[in-house]
Amino acid sequence: MAAVISPAYRIGDNGKLYFKFNQGAEYTVTPPIIAPLVYRIAACEFEESTGKEYYRIQSAGAELPARFSIQQVDLMLSQYPCTITAAGEPQELPLLLDEVQQFYTKKRKELSKANKAENQKLKGTEWNKNLQARAAALDNLDFYRSQGNAAKVVELEKKLADKKISFVYDRDLADAVWKERPAMSCEALHVLTEQVAGKSVSEKLAEVMEEVKKGGAEKLLLTKLDDLMWLFNVRGGDVECNPVALSYGYIGEKESILFVQKEALCDETANYLKDNHIAVRPYDSVMDFLEKEAGKETK
Repeated sequence: MAAVISPAYRIGDNGKLYFKFNQGAEYTVTPPIIAPLVYRIAACEFEESTGKEYYRIQSAGAELPARFSIQQVDLMLSQYPCTITAAGEPQELPLLLDEVQQFYTKKRKELSKANKAENQKLKGTEWNKNLQARAAALDNLDFYRSQGNAAKVVELEKKLADKKISFVYDRDLADAVWKERPAMSCEALHVLTEQVAGKSVSEKLAEVMEEVKKGGAEKLLLTKLDDLMWLFNVRGGDVECNPVALSYGYIGEKESILFVQKEALCDETANYLKDNHIAVRPYDSVMDFLEKEAGKETK
């Protein structure tokens, strides 16, 4: 497998940021059925509105109509065996024009000055002390939640209750006010070959469960999308410029479950998950599932 020559960044003597890439680099991708595909890096552009760099790609002698982010190009080249057939010429792309850089620098200074002035007014007041206490407690709560420390979470929630702060987990407030909310993205979920992924999904699951046991746990809920894609050797397209699918994962010694929109599964992906003993459940059923699991633990 090949990937786009690792992007690098450089800060010039003039203080400007540059993106280094290889113009004219060619990659040959070899799918199992159709003829090999050749992709050539024709150019690289910086988009001020998004603050991201994009590639212009040529294939079969013509430029593809869309622009591609670094992540998208890497995904294109990682689906099947790929070789670098031309190294290209090193180039540098300035990421921020002078006037754009000056605009953001000025805005940052203005915001910093305003924040300092406001904080000085509130310094020492009871409202400020209470706010600082809340902020510290919330930061700690977020940290402990990320570490899975249930006892500490309960302790902090009790402290926050004294300040009349409570947490609600079972509702999405956006649904109540966003009447014309668009449907969630539901792009196709694709399988990565073991050759591309490096290890089989069964090997990865075994390694993760070994670490889970070392931590004194029996099961693990995964919510981070890139971790899920790595673990199950799949890729999606539900987040712009990031090949991930909206999903949750729940693994244990005897079961592995992927919570995903079933409409995103083609026959190949569904069969792959079934063959690897990975159960599929609806994406929006994860909370009900966890409540039932919690009920089992307390019995």
